[in-house]
Amino acid sequence: MLKALEEIHLPQPFVNIVSNVYQGSFLQVICGQQLTEPIALKVGIKTGSPWSAVNFILALNQSMKWIYQCAPLHVKSPNPVQGYADNVQVSSRQEDVIINILARTDEFLQWSGLEVKQANCAVLHERRSGGNRWYKAKPPSFLVMGQPIKVYSRNETYPYLGHRFNIAGEWGEQVEELTTEFLHRLHLIDLSPLPVLMKFQAVREVALAKIQHLFANVHIPLKALKEMTNKTVQLDRKWVGLNTHSTRGIIFLPGGEGGLGVPNVEWTYIATRLAHLIHMLNNDDVTVREMARASVLLDLQRRKIPLASADQNNFLGFRRKDSGKLDSQAKGFGVWSDWPDLNDLRNRTGVQLKWTRLNTQTEVPVSDELITDPSVVVKADITTPQEETVELHRDSARRVLLSMKQSEIRQRWCGLRLQGKLACLGFADHSVSHSVFKNAAVGEDALTFTIKARLQLLPTKYNLSTWEVLILEVGCAFDLYMDQAFQDKYIKYQPLLDDVYDKLDYLSSLGKTQTAAVQRDADIGVAEAERDAGIREAECKREMMDVKFQADTKMADSKRELELNKASFNQEVNTKKAEAQLAYELQAAKEQQKIRLEEIEIQVVQRKKQITIGEREIERTEKELIATVKRPAEAEAYRMQQIAEGHKTKAVLLAQAQAERIRRIGEAEACSIEAVGKAEAERMRLKAEAYQLYGEAAKTALVLEALPMIAAKVAAPLARTNEIVILSGESSRMTGEVTRLLAELPMSVNALTGVDLLKIPLLQKMTGALN
Repeated sequence: MLKALEEIHLPQPFVNIVSNVYQGSFLQVICGQQLTEPIALKVGIKTGSPWSAVNFILALNQSMKWIYQCAPLHVKSPNPVQGYADNVQVSSRQEDVIINILARTDEFLQWSGLEVKQANCAVLHERRSGGNRWYKAKPPSFLVMGQPIKVYSRNETYPYLGHRFNIAGEWGEQVEELTTEFLHRLHLIDLSPLPVLMKFQAVREVALAKIQHLFANVHIPLKALKEMTNKTVQLDRKWVGLNTHSTRGIIFLPGGEGGLGVPNVEWTYIATRLAHLIHMLNNDDVTVREMARASVLLDLQRRKIPLASADQNNFLGFRRKDSGKLDSQAKGFGVWSDWPDLNDLRNRTGVQLKWTRLNTQTEVPVSDELITDPSVVVKADITTPQEETVELHRDSARRVLLSMKQSEIRQRWCGLRLQGKLACLGFADHSVSHSVFKNAAVGEDALTFTIKARLQLLPTKYNLSTWEVLILEVGCAFDLYMDQAFQDKYIKYQPLLDDVYDKLDYLSSLGKTQTAAVQRDADIGVAEAERDAGIREAECKREMMDVKFQADTKMADSKRELELNKASFNQEVNTKKAEAQLAYELQAAKEQQKIRLEEIEIQVVQRKKQITIGEREIERTEKELIATVKRPAEAEAYRMQQIAEGHKTKAVLLAQAQAERIRRIGEAEACSIEAVGKAEAERMRLKAEAYQLYGEAAKTALVLEALPMIAAKVAAPLARTNEIVILSGESSRMTGEVTRLLAELPMSVNALTGVDLLKIPLLQKMTGALN
């Protein structure tokens, strides 16, 4: 552990403090009727060591941050997150939220190297079925480090520090268990043989300590608080023999003020819870403070409580009724939470709460900005019976509230007609009775007398003198012990006899001289006796201590020998037990090994048979596939192959026939063309030979015969022409030549061929245009 502290480079003084804390640490275990020898504490975290604070900061604080980070943004818890050094309880209606938190927990455990006991882990969760009964057959499962943890359903309770928690909100049962536990412990204190003074102390340290740590976070009804308080008063009166009509103020006042110092359960709860809730709203931790303030606003808004105006009675800016209850407009919204409880507590105590800005001390109206504004605090004031206003600071609120309640009870006690007469006297010395209460050597008779005297339940001088006769030296004269009874070295009870009047001073004048002489001699004798008694008492005390030390030494030696013998015997017994246990475990291991071998053989045979069956199944499946798939597929393939070959042969033969047809047609056409060509050639040859025999006149006749056809072909495009425009320059002869040609051509053609070209419309237009 120290090495780990040095590795993270903590300051050496811090490491030295941890080393010193653990150096002399030990523990003892109850064994039978006595404790064992001191056992050095070498492992674990010692309470109060700085090392425990380091572990808390590194582990629990990080875990709480993860829980806060995993929570949905729209969720605002009505209570701050609660964490314990050894227990963390998580509850949510959404499974994925819990799974995410546990996953983060696994990451943290792996990072930190810590171990977790799944048996000590639990989740409070249950699905809301909504009438679907089948949900109940599927409980959720959660894992921590791969191992399942306990899941508590809605009505199952989780035990912690002797108390039970669940998610059903059944606070009534929990309060009943809490009350029963307190009353049971009071009953055990009543039956115990403890002295009366120790019983008073046990009420605080045994009964109240069992439940007091829950006061800050648990809502306890006023009825249960009064039940526990009344039972405490009943037993206190029983232990000191007080009547039921005696005031209970002396029971709950501190010993320094003449009371018994017994705690009042109701006062303690109210002061603790009120101070805790105020502290949450003004917490230094930003996360806690903002969560608490957001919870206040969210809770009161969901209850539909309207904001109060300036002149209306309010609770943190929200309107209240004349009765002091919150003016909720949500019908049937009876869900309990901390903040209506805070309003009820302030009604009982008279505390005034308001939002105040620190720098200006002015009241701030309610708004969402209050959640994140650190300059605004909840100011708590209370008015004393003396009409003084006292501010309740977060560190002193509980103490101030208890002090004011005790002051109220003290004033009521002093205002009683009889019982408070002595308490209100100016010269009453409360330290006398306080010293009696704190002195364990004082007998219960003396204690009872002192308490009754404080309550002034001893009204006559006779009762007081009777008590003094029993405790002073027997045989003293009446005047002697009566005078001693009222001396300062005993108890100042002279005011108790103020009701006895002697107007003629007869009683006081009787035997004054003799009484003075006897008193003088008695004082001298008492002084010498006290001196001798002190010397002898010191000698006896020294002898007693010597004998006591010798007896303690012998007892320690005997105890050591007893422990050594017991250790030796236990060692032999444990050795035999260990041998027997080892022999049993060895034989059990052998038998278990044989059983395991047989199981393995059985598994081998089973697997072989399974393999054989598998092989046979494979063969059967293979043959079945051949018969049902392969053979039909092969037949179909052969059929398709034959059809394809037939189509192929047909196509080849058709192609060959078509080719032969085309070849034969080509050959016939070639022969025909050849014959035609030869005939044409012969005709042309003969025509050529005939043309050679023609004269010039015959050739001209042929030309003229062909000329109309030529002219028609030439004029065919001109038939579709509407207008011809010929452009030429000044020195060009084209226009004149064209004009001459057009003018002479029709006549020449007419003279040669007999064809009149002037009848053509286009030539008519052209010649008309030329004319």
